Amino acid sequence: ICVLILGYALYEARFLIEGPELIIFYPQDYAVVTNSLLEIQGQVKNISGLTINGRPVMTTPDGLFNDKLLLAHGYNTIEAKVVDKFGQENQKIINVVLNAKP
Repeated sequence: ICVLILGYALYEARFLIEGPELIIFYPQDYAVVTNSLLEIQGQVKNISGLTINGRPVMTTPDGLFNDKLLLAHGYNTIEAKVVDKFGQENQKIINVVLNAKP
């Protein structure tokens, strides 16, 4: 019985052990875009905070987020970072090239 209880406790604690999760749906890394206003979409799990380029971003109860960034012409780096309530962090860096047509 003790083994079953310990196994169940580890199963339930798996999200705490794994830490925060960050998935970026759009844009893909090294994407080339033509619009200077870029919409970033993704999903997070097990977080207490999300920032994109150091700016806090709100999430829905499902963990979805949607944010817009103004890109400079040429090469842009986007840093998305999540942190959970225990201080564990996860980050993704997305590189985007703005090729705006004059």
